[in-house]
Amino acid sequence: MKNKILVISAFLLTVLVSGGCDMFRSLAGRPTSADIEAMRVELAAREAAEAARRDSLERAAREAEAEAARIAAALDTLGSMKGFLRTPARLGGLAKGSEPSSKYCIVIGSYLDRANALKYSEKLTADGFPSEAVSFRNGFTTVGVCPTDNPADLLASLRRVRQQKFCPKEVWILLNE
Repeated sequence: MKNKILVISAFLLTVLVSGGCDMFRSLAGRPTSADIEAMRVELAAREAAEAARRDSLERAAREAEAEAARIAAALDTLGSMKGFLRTPARLGGLAKGSEPSSKYCIVIGSYLDRANALKYSEKLTADGFPSEAVSFRNGFTTVGVCPTDNPADLLASLRRVRQQKFCPKEVWILLNE
């Protein structure tokens, strides 16, 4: 009888040692150590993804603040250029169907013959400077380069355009309000 108890005890001890807590956990419907490790890895991956998302949002917020500061500085600079900015109303108004594509445009030429303005605009576009021809009711058609809605981009383009051979001294900015 003692041998039976000894054999059963040895068997139970072997089962306990080889199965350990995971056996009892699985019998109780609880997660095993492998399940817990998988959950830990999944949680670490989620936390890493969340940290990356937060970092991305913070970076985007910093970039937006920097862009807002750049635009504010550009608007201040444009505000100090009173005679340098001209509106369509100041030039007699836009001709029908000649709406500029953007709020700002660097005007580098003005022509009485619209065909000449269009030809020059096409040449500038081919040379890598986006351009457009804008007609006014006074009969003139202007050629503007680097149209944009962003005043900071406008000032950067103005610096670049002023370094080009095609840029005249009388360059000005069309402000399409």
